[in-house]
Amino acid sequence: MSLSNDLGGTIREVAARETLGRLKPLLAGFGITRLANITGLDCIGIPVVAVYRPNARSLSVAQGKGLSLSAAEVSGVMESIVLYHAENISEPDAYARMRSASQRTGQPMKAIAEALLATLSGEK
Repeated sequence: MSLSNDLGGTIREVAARETLGRLKPLLAGFGITRLANITGLDCIGIPVVAVYRPNARSLSVAQGKGLSLSAAEVSGVMESIVLYHAENISEPDAYARMRSASQRTGQPMKAIAEALLATLSGEK
């Protein structure tokens, strides 16, 4: 990883402006319709952006803050993308009852349970 974009606490591989350029073509797919610069609503001057997803299932507005307007936009878009994924959880690839999995694989249920637990805990 290149440390060329060290912002004093935030280290980026790619500059915020470039990250935003990569994200913009994807915004509609996440339901994002608008980015609004709301920095001027207070007197502090920290760049703040509101990111709108009007058809969201939970929060329809995310707020991004940053040292620059580009960093605030990226922050807000990323927060909104996280919320999108939290709302749109995909179905598992397969369902099986323990007994059915045991019968299909010929493995005892205890061995299947141990393998499942190891996978979930990141051991395999």
